[in-house]
Amino acid sequence: MLEPAGFLARILSHPWLANPGRDLSYAMYLWHLPVYLLLMRLIPALPLRIALTAVLTVLVAYASFRFVERPLRQWANAKLEPAVEPVPRERTKEPVAA
Repeated sequence: MLEPAGFLARILSHPWLANPGRDLSYAMYLWHLPVYLLLMRLIPALPLRIALTAVLTVLVAYASFRFVERPLRQWANAKLEPAVEPVPRERTKEPVAA
């Protein structure tokens, strides 16, 4: 278990690691198999195929995030109503301690 202030937790929560994990992980999951299957026919050497699959998967995942997912999110945020309405907090007047 990671401690919130531990060394490993600080490294893994660095924006260079956290942002791609948050933004690209699902796109990488969707694209890795089609890329691998395409390269299976083209590249017979397994180590080269795996390396190219990793690189191409990240590139295709970034492109689909940048040019498909992000514009759709921006459009949805601008045009659609939120799924959950925030509940307004009531202000209670508490007596001020003198």
